[in-house]
Amino acid sequence: MTDFHAVTADRHGNLACRRIENFLFAASDALCPLGSAEIPQAALAAPIAFVESETRFLPVFIQGLEPGRNLFVNERGQWSNRYVPRKYRNYPYALLKNQDGDLVLCIDESSDFLCEPGTKDSYPLFDSDGNPSETVKIILNELQQTSSLCESAERIANELQQHSLIKPWELSISSNGHSIEVNGLHCIDEKQLNELDSLALESLRDSRALLVAYSQILSMPHALGLSKLTRQYADSKPFADIMLDAPDSGSINFDNL
Repeated sequence: MTDFHAVTADRHGNLACRRIENFLFAASDALCPLGSAEIPQAALAAPIAFVESETRFLPVFIQGLEPGRNLFVNERGQWSNRYVPRKYRNYPYALLKNQDGDLVLCIDESSDFLCEPGTKDSYPLFDSDGNPSETVKIILNELQQTSSLCESAERIANELQQHSLIKPWELSISSNGHSIEVNGLHCIDEKQLNELDSLALESLRDSRALLVAYSQILSMPHALGLSKLTRQYADSKPFADIMLDAPDSGSINFDNL
């Protein structure tokens, strides 16, 4: 379980951090939010979908077809997919809102990457004057860019939704002769997209929403590869264990995330 705290000299002045050496921290993430600029590249590596969060849709990188299982992370924490989402590249750091609603740099104190100064392949969080180290400054800048890209992705998804271009994705996987419906994922309604007039298409093009829409459509065949990985994983476990919290429903649910 994560334990994020704001990065301060008083709390972390005598700590260092190792470079990311494994992705075990993401092993239970079946979905990962994406920023707008990374969607076209991510679409070449895995399926992309939209998930509904409250009243808005968010684009996500699908890493597994069952909650709690990231098929791209093996037992040793090695990442097997060609694309690593931006969200993971600067762990154990994250930009989180404080009580005033401001974004502040935080660090997961439960992470194994935190260490004593002088540890091999590590860097200090603060310099001798109590200022953030150069590495931490670079990480903060990257996180700010990622946050901006995620906000842009949310705006784009909202624009697609306004044009009625997001619909439920009818997706299912099979294992040991059983069919499991995957609920809560959404995709682009290609038929509706093809029926838009030129003005709407021009607006979507200018906002890069059209690029995101086609990237999502082109990413969908990757779901077949994920389905095969899911079956391989399922074949090594009792079927009831794969069904997670709904063993009698014949469905896996990503709703209300």
